[in-house]
Amino acid sequence: PFCVALISPRDPQACDETIQQSLDRSNAHLPDYARIRRWFRLPSRLTDCAQMLTQNGRPRRQAIATRFDETIDGLYSGHSLTDGPFARTA
Repeated sequence: PFCVALISPRDPQACDETIQQSLDRSNAHLPDYARIRRWFRLPSRLTDCAQMLTQNGRPRRQAIATRFDETIDGLYSGHSLTDGPFARTA
């Protein structure tokens, strides 16, 4: 098992390379078990998706897991994802 992430950057213009560099910097300060190994860039912010956040902005984990189950499975299986970019971190 390893950590994966669904990422919605604050700056929608941020390129995937910038996101990867940010993850690399963060991962450098984390123990191995806590590092994000694979990630997926969401096509839109969770705030734009109905029922993904509570009224105070906290993620609804079950709703997110249900909506993105194939994407999450793809991150863990290592298969290519066709509905958006993803990357493997070191």
